[in-house]
Amino acid sequence: MRSLRGVICLSFVAGMICPSDFVMASGVSSRLPAMAARLFLATPVVPDRAEDDFNLAVGFFRSKRWDLAEESFQQFITLYPQHARHNLARLYLGLTYSAQEKYQPAREQFALFVDAAPDDTGVGEARYRLAECSYYLRDYQQAVPQFQTFLEKHPGHKLTEWGELFLGDSCNSISNWKQAAATFRQFVTAHPESTLLPQVKFGLGRALEGLGETAEAIRFYGEVTQTKDGGLVSRSLARIGTLQFDQGEYAVAAQSYDRILSDFATSPLAPSAALNSGLA
Repeated sequence: MRSLRGVICLSFVAGMICPSDFVMASGVSSRLPAMAARLFLATPVVPDRAEDDFNLAVGFFRSKRWDLAEESFQQFITLYPQHARHNLARLYLGLTYSAQEKYQPAREQFALFVDAAPDDTGVGEARYRLAECSYYLRDYQQAVPQFQTFLEKHPGHKLTEWGELFLGDSCNSISNWKQAAATFRQFVTAHPESTLLPQVKFGLGRALEGLGETAEAIRFYGEVTQTKDGGLVSRSLARIGTLQFDQGEYAVAAQSYDRILSDFATSPLAPSAALNSGLA
């Protein structure tokens, strides 16, 4: 009977025959199915190694152990190409690269994720990060359409404001002043309380400069100078001073440069402001 139990257990677990078939063939008691079930339940469950590997990688990611997260996600993608979390691992790997400012490999992973999982709940984040990588790589020709796609396909996304800011700035970077100005003006109207407004207004001033709308550019730069963002304030004062100087308004230009010297003496712009103030 001991050897019979072994046969029952192996046959049942392996699925070769069902317990009732075995009963009919052997004439063993009707208690056999219950006995076989107990033996089956007692069989050790083998852990899902892939799930363990994925969770380990996510743990490294959440604890910001980027090197280990990178290695773990790379290994998961290589070892489990058919796993249900394969594409999600790509998204995590892209985010891991971005956190380390490795924007080229990050961009590759985000692009692969978007192509493979266009309907995934994480595709909005992936499209934004894809465009963001192009922006930081200064590949503005790619960044512009990528940000446009993100904004069109994912209205109301939590990263919309950043997407609009970077879209406008990318347009400025390729001298597409008209589109930049339109993007920034739309932002000012749609997000009047945004913490990104100083950056947006500076970008709008730059776009208006490019369009030759000097008075409007000075107005928006002036609004930036009323904020507490020291870096943007000093840059705005420098742009105002330059525009005023170019218009022959030397006295007011000198005042703009002098404010940089008095309020932002340690700014990288201070030496040129001192020179320009003297010239004005």
